[in-house]
Amino acid sequence: PQSTAAFLYITREGTPGLMFVGIEVKDTNYKIGERFEGDNELNPVHLAKGRRYGWTEFQEAQPPTRQPK
Repeated sequence: PQSTAAFLYITREGTPGLMFVGIEVKDTNYKIGERFEGDNELNPVHLAKGRRYGWTEFQEAQPPTRQPK
């Protein structure tokens, strides 16, 4: 339960993506504009307590367009 993990998923519509489950936030002393070096999903300080998570959807790669000569 304390580990971080990454999951590949496919939505009902067929869109693939990646979901990352980060660490648990226990400290809410977050200050607006405060900078954190490194992966923000591993930062234990945030506005609300709970698990940090992030996701992204994959997009189909488009072939490069040819430029006319």
